[in-house]
Amino acid sequence: MRALVYTAPRHLEIQDLPSPEPKPGEFLVRVRAAGVCGSDLDGFLGKSKKRVPPLVLGHEFSGEIVNSGNGAPDFCAGDRVAVFPLISCGQCSYCRSSRHHICPARRVYGLDFHGGLAECVSAGRLGRAARQRRPRAGPLALGPRQDGRGVRRGPHWRSGRLGGKVLWREPARGGGYQCKSLGKDERPRR
Repeated sequence: MRALVYTAPRHLEIQDLPSPEPKPGEFLVRVRAAGVCGSDLDGFLGKSKKRVPPLVLGHEFSGEIVNSGNGAPDFCAGDRVAVFPLISCGQCSYCRSSRHHICPARRVYGLDFHGGLAECVSAGRLGRAARQRRPRAGPLALGPRQDGRGVRRGPHWRSGRLGGKVLWREPARGGGYQCKSLGKDERPRR
């Protein structure tokens, strides 16, 4: 598989890497969209001591399941998914209270191991990209994608806290599109 590899500060290379094999409970995800976060930029510029080359950057990505490791529940080949960027222990007091982002043992795609700027990623924690619920839905990582007609400035409404967000677009009155977000346990809002 091809991947964009951070090889040194301010240096990226497209390299052929072995395709990852999903472990039990994981999925092989074909990456369809990836966002570049400010922390990825800091890593590229060499400002992040945590990102050690060679490394595939990217923790904001989504895609389609290709296959799964043994015992991987709830999803099947072809499902569109958003990959949760953190892998936590699941056992500490933070994880048990749904605060995985402050787990002392957490690991992050594109920081502690290869991330989403590659053709495929092996991933365990996924969110359904809502194809089954809304035809124009997609994970937040799809936000940077454009349809070729450009983006114009418009009103912005609060989209809530980050993490687990899904963004979808739908036709707006008078032409164009409007984007809405939907997070875990939230109703749609503009």
